[in-house]
Amino acid sequence: MPASSLSRFDSCLDAAINPNPLKVSPQTPLCEVIALMSQVRQSCSLPTPRRISTDNLIQDGRASCVLVMEDSRLVGIVTQRDIVRCIATGIVDDPVSVSSIMTTPPITLKRSQFHNLFTAINFLRQHRIRHLPIVSDRQQVEGLVTLESLRSCLRPLDLLQLRRVEEVMSPEVIYASPNVTVKQVAQQLAEYKISCIVIVEKIANNQLQPLGMITEGDMVQFQALGLDDHIRVDQIMDQPLKLLHPDDNLWEAHQQMQQQQVHHLVVGTETGVISGIVTQTSILHALDPMEMYTVIQMLQQQVRQLQSQRVEHLTRQPRQQVTVNLMPEQDLNAAIVETISSLVVVLDRQGRIVRFNQACEVLTGYSFAEVRDQVFWEIFLSPQQQQQVKTCFQNLETSGFPSQQELFWQTKGLQARIISHYNRTLFDAAGQVEYVILTGEDITHCRQTENALKTAEENYRHLTEELEHQVHQRTEKLTQEIAEYRCQEIELKWEKERLKFLLCLSPAIIYSCHYKSYKTTFISENIQTILGYQSEDFLSNHNFWWNHIHPDDKILIAVERDQILEKGYSCSEYRFRHQDGDYRWMRDEAKLIRDEAGNPIELIGYWIEISERKQIETTLTEREAILSNLCENTTLMMGVIELVDDDIYHLWDNPATRKLFSCNEQQMKNQSCRRLGMAENLIQLWLKHCYKVHKTQHPAHCEYTHKTPIREHWFSATFCPVPGNFTHPRCCYVVEDITERKHTEEALRHTTQSLLESQQIAHIANWNFDVISGQITWSEEMFHIFGLEISLGEPSFEELLEMIHPEDQDHHQQVLDRSLTMGEYFDIEYRLIRPNGELRYLNTQGEVRKDEQGQVIRLFGVAIDVTEQKLAEEALCASEARYRALVEQMPAAVYTITVGEASMPLYISPRIEQMLGYTADEWMSNPQLWSQRLHPEDREQMSNRLSNLPTHDHPFGDEYRLLTRNQDVLWIQDSAVVIRDEDGTPILLQGGMLDITERKQAEVALRQSEERFSTLIRNLSVGVMLHGSQGEILLCNPKASQLLGLSEGELLGKTSLSSEWEIIREDGSPFPYQDHPVPQAIITRQAVKDVLMGIYRPSAKTVEERELLWILVSAEPQLIEDRKVQHVICTFSDITILKQVQENLRTSEQLYRTIAHNFPNGTIFLFDRDLRYLVADGQGLAHLQLRREALEGHRLSEVLSAEIYTSTEPLYQTALAGKERVEEVQYQDQTYLVRAVPIRNEEDEVILGMIVSQNITEQKQAELALQRANLHLAEVNQQLEQSVKELEQRHRESAIINEMIEFLQACHTLEEAYGPISEFLKLLFPSCAGTVLLSNQNANQVESIATFGELATGELNLAFDECWALRRGQIHLAQGSQPGLFCHHVDCHPLPTASICIPTLVQGQAFGLFYVRTQAVEGLSKGQQQLAQTVAEQISLGLSNLQLREELRNQSIRDALTGLFNRRYLKECLVREFQRSQRSGQPLGVIMVDIDHFKQFNDNFGHEAGDVVLQKVAQFLQRQVRLSDIACRYGGEEMTIILPEISLESVTAKAEELCQGIRQLQLSYQGKDLGQITASFGVACFPQQGCTPEEVIKKADEALYQAKDRGRNQVVCA
Repeated sequence: MPASSLSRFDSCLDAAINPNPLKVSPQTPLCEVIALMSQVRQSCSLPTPRRISTDNLIQDGRASCVLVMEDSRLVGIVTQRDIVRCIATGIVDDPVSVSSIMTTPPITLKRSQFHNLFTAINFLRQHRIRHLPIVSDRQQVEGLVTLESLRSCLRPLDLLQLRRVEEVMSPEVIYASPNVTVKQVAQQLAEYKISCIVIVEKIANNQLQPLGMITEGDMVQFQALGLDDHIRVDQIMDQPLKLLHPDDNLWEAHQQMQQQQVHHLVVGTETGVISGIVTQTSILHALDPMEMYTVIQMLQQQVRQLQSQRVEHLTRQPRQQVTVNLMPEQDLNAAIVETISSLVVVLDRQGRIVRFNQACEVLTGYSFAEVRDQVFWEIFLSPQQQQQVKTCFQNLETSGFPSQQELFWQTKGLQARIISHYNRTLFDAAGQVEYVILTGEDITHCRQTENALKTAEENYRHLTEELEHQVHQRTEKLTQEIAEYRCQEIELKWEKERLKFLLCLSPAIIYSCHYKSYKTTFISENIQTILGYQSEDFLSNHNFWWNHIHPDDKILIAVERDQILEKGYSCSEYRFRHQDGDYRWMRDEAKLIRDEAGNPIELIGYWIEISERKQIETTLTEREAILSNLCENTTLMMGVIELVDDDIYHLWDNPATRKLFSCNEQQMKNQSCRRLGMAENLIQLWLKHCYKVHKTQHPAHCEYTHKTPIREHWFSATFCPVPGNFTHPRCCYVVEDITERKHTEEALRHTTQSLLESQQIAHIANWNFDVISGQITWSEEMFHIFGLEISLGEPSFEELLEMIHPEDQDHHQQVLDRSLTMGEYFDIEYRLIRPNGELRYLNTQGEVRKDEQGQVIRLFGVAIDVTEQKLAEEALCASEARYRALVEQMPAAVYTITVGEASMPLYISPRIEQMLGYTADEWMSNPQLWSQRLHPEDREQMSNRLSNLPTHDHPFGDEYRLLTRNQDVLWIQDSAVVIRDEDGTPILLQGGMLDITERKQAEVALRQSEERFSTLIRNLSVGVMLHGSQGEILLCNPKASQLLGLSEGELLGKTSLSSEWEIIREDGSPFPYQDHPVPQAIITRQAVKDVLMGIYRPSAKTVEERELLWILVSAEPQLIEDRKVQHVICTFSDITILKQVQENLRTSEQLYRTIAHNFPNGTIFLFDRDLRYLVADGQGLAHLQLRREALEGHRLSEVLSAEIYTSTEPLYQTALAGKERVEEVQYQDQTYLVRAVPIRNEEDEVILGMIVSQNITEQKQAELALQRANLHLAEVNQQLEQSVKELEQRHRESAIINEMIEFLQACHTLEEAYGPISEFLKLLFPSCAGTVLLSNQNANQVESIATFGELATGELNLAFDECWALRRGQIHLAQGSQPGLFCHHVDCHPLPTASICIPTLVQGQAFGLFYVRTQAVEGLSKGQQQLAQTVAEQISLGLSNLQLREELRNQSIRDALTGLFNRRYLKECLVREFQRSQRSGQPLGVIMVDIDHFKQFNDNFGHEAGDVVLQKVAQFLQRQVRLSDIACRYGGEEMTIILPEISLESVTAKAEELCQGIRQLQLSYQGKDLGQITASFGVACFPQQGCTPEEVIKKADEALYQAKDRGRNQVVCA
């Protein structure tokens, strides 16, 4: 069989070898090896049938084994199985190296023996290994072959489809329980020497149900994460499992491994019974080479028969009638093997279809007969792609046909399908294109899936960004108050604290549990913050959760949990006992997690505390009742109207509206405004606003006057849209009578305006300018800023202008004129000159006030002294200017750019214009200018350099070429450093570009000098060879033979050296023969001079023993008359040593000169023992007015004056004497730091001296400025610390007040609020004592309800006359310096240092008093006084709201006459108690009571007497029932009592007791005896008499009527 039969597999040899396996040294710690092997593997989509992704192979190879290398030799190999063995024995935690566990020596295969993939398969099978290193003949590692790489390369579809899983699977499967630990699994893997274990659990009939799988790779990943090896295995196993059926073919198993990226698959039946396991080794064993060879031979025989038949057919018919040409043998083999299940179209050179297989017919809907001889693109492609394919066919002869394409085919049903083409061109015997074969796959579904995934990823990214944005906003809000007063370290600390605080206060408790037993497997740690328990309480106690649920809620939860298997989720609300014993309402949402087979696994869910929401719901119910009562009893006019044509109809109105129109409810309902007598202009006004509301769906407001026969009213109306689909627009309105408010608004306007102005300019100097009178008014602070005495009064406007700096007066006048004429905001910063001549900077802002005609009448505002800020800004600008001047004077162009994909220049010094001809502005405006001016040959190098920045922070450099504006080439030496953020991420690149063109030219001159030198010795000690016109060697001298190591006979006749010779360029890249000087001289007919080549001669045995020979080669062609090359003379010399010396000298000289020349702000002098300057360089020479050329080569005495020579010569002698000396020298008002340093040779003898001088003037000045700045900053910092303390104190007090307000809002009664008020007042006033007193109008006194600190008894309850604040109606502050001003109620034993009394008013009535006293020496500060006022206002507001809520609550649920609960409250309570009884299983009793012959009382004694009877009976019932019982007035003389948790017998007995008690009542009215009172009782109980509240009430009512029918005054049980 020819070797070409397996060419398909042989072409995959390189793809099967991972050229870059993971390598470590023998000393590498084992922990580091595990970390490297556990790196996250890259994933990719399933490869297409004819393309192999080597990325996956490389990544899997890295993850499954490590090669151990020592001195480039392979000494061992470590696999995942070795790591598992270490985990099992416990040595993985010991500090051992990889050499102690590696397999040595490793089994390898030479690359020359790796003929095809089956060689590797047989080798792996023979040695029972899974990793095979590939080495060269010299035992150098070239790559790694693994089972995964072989399986991915071998894709014989037909052979795998013919083999069933059952034939190759391993029936011996090792199982483990999900309860075993990771370490136990590792021990099993090591004991049985297997690569995976299946995790199972027993189900019915002792069958095993697979849950997951643990592989060796999982164990390595687990160990790399540093987890505890006692963790249960079900927490880390791969799940869920997708089972293979024994009847599935191996191709399906291969595809599942590719898709899931696994190496093992479990085989099982439909019932889940495990049959065996399939690994990638099993699949490779199925590919028996002999069997594959047999199949291929059979296919070849069939191909030959088909070819013979085609040839015979062609000999009988003309060529033009043949539609399908025979393909060559190899192409036909590939077509048969590779295109069976693909789309195949054969086109001739004109694009006509000559072959169309069945797969194409199924996809497109066209038959072969319909498309035969038709142009392919005219049928299937869109106009845009038609031109593309047509162009490819037109260029077949020149550029060929693309090997791969993606085209949109249009089917017969006009559907678009995406087809991935793999094209092949066939040629005839003359080399002309004959046919083009298009082999394609329908990838429409794949593209749709990819687009869906991209959309999902984009949505997730947007959601993540939104969440991050919300978290960022919340964090910024929390840190806003103190961000201005914290330095960066404190701010970072607070940020971390806040983040930790947010995580701890997460409102949701996340958990997971078993879906049957509800045993908790996980619960988040914030459970302690929310419910007070530790997470271990739930994990360790199986019934902990159930035991803490409220007993009344357990039945509901049990029902909900029973249904979770059907619904897949549950959502319930129940009460859970907190650690403090109280119950909290929790919302519990859980979801059932299932595996791929649909079997339940566990429940995951979350808790959220909803106690506050439950309370809000209760509050909303109460508020609904309040609002209903408010609508009926409010003075506001409310209603709903409908707009019909040009009129308004009232659908519903409250009593206030009906009162305005003097109508009852029936008269108002559905009545138009015109019929009600509403003025026409008001109707039109209402219509205008109502239609506007209907159009905009936003409320509208207006005010208008309405005349009634009595008076004229001012009304304020608000209209709102009524949502819904109605025939005509509807609106609701609220109208308030604001007549009184209008009268008082004018009086309050001036007072309010003054208050607002005072608040705006608090603690800031304020001023006021009356435009009409020209009078200026200043605050006290304003006088201090201007340096004027307050006693002298405010200056005039002209005097004020004279104090302003002359340069700022015009600007000040212009801004003032704009404010006075145009009403603009007055904002200006200017300089003023105080009377003492001091210059100050002032920032003044102000607003204007206009009269009714729009004329400015007043200008007022604030002024702030910003002198210190301005001085700091000027100092900063001066420092920046010095730095910029220094940078601009440097000979290099200094730059700063950002790092990233979109690199942006931030700064470039003006030196760039001198270098490249582009200004700094052009450079900054064009971010791409640098890359555009790069020399084309250097662009790739610099692009790679910027993409791979160094990880260190040290300067790094490069040399490259830039093109100037004139297209001149400029050599640049670029030295830069990477600037990183706190996380170590590169953000900036700062450096300098130095023009080194002259240096490069000098290097060229040096090479030319070397060329001349080489020419001189050409005939002496250089190799000379004479080449023919074809490059063959005709003659060579002995030196050439000596250098090349070959005899003259071996060289003669050669055109090039053999492949064993390795020739390189100077940069190390290969030197191809066509670039050799001899071929180049032959081609160009010109001499090729001095070509540098490096040669590795093949005489060495190993790579390490090879010697690199550097030769300098020249070639000169000898031309004849017609300019043809006759001979080429080639000369070359050994310059290896010269090359090394030149490189060392160049590096040393360049480094030395660069350091000296760029020595910042200083100079370096190098001199010999004769005090002759050898080197004088540095940036400081210009400051000393010296030139390098004038110094170098001259003695010290020749260039310096006698005076300077005398003072400096001892310093030079010190260096030559072998001593170091440092001193500061003053020269021309500059300070220099001068250092004398001796230079010694290897024998420690002083041969040279060096003087280093550096200008430190600016450093000295900066130190002085820094000292002054530090003093100033210390003062400012002290002020800021004081301000921060005050702000923190106010922030803490505000937080306490807000918390107190929240408590007051959460209280239900006044008494409930007294305790929290006392506790919060202790926190707010820790060094004070005091009390909150509420007014008792009946006793004409205020009484204490909450105290803090120690107070005398007389200070708790006091009469109105004992307090000055209550008498005067305003705040009263008394100090110890004026003891006569203390109130009478203040205890004088001892006398406080200060006290404050703050009266509180609610709706003009005295509500109470807030009294605070202190014994502190400093008394009550301004802040404490302001705090006391705020606390008094908030407490009075909160208590008055509580009082109002209690009144409204009682009014909404109580009957006004009897004081019993009303019928509405009865319905609510009955439903609530009924539900509680259903949950607890306790009975619920109901008693219906009706007073007998009640109508007679009304008829005989009057309705007032009847009311007395109802009140007395109600009071009797309230005294007789339990606290848990609920007595209500059902209606008229009927009353109802609800009795929870009481049996029917007890309810009946209680009714008899009440019946007897009512008979014994003695009632009278206005001195008249009302006689005996009796009542009838009906009794019913749940569940005996009904299953719903309505049924029980109905039964009790029926029993009541039976009692009346039987003669009244008795009890009847239903």
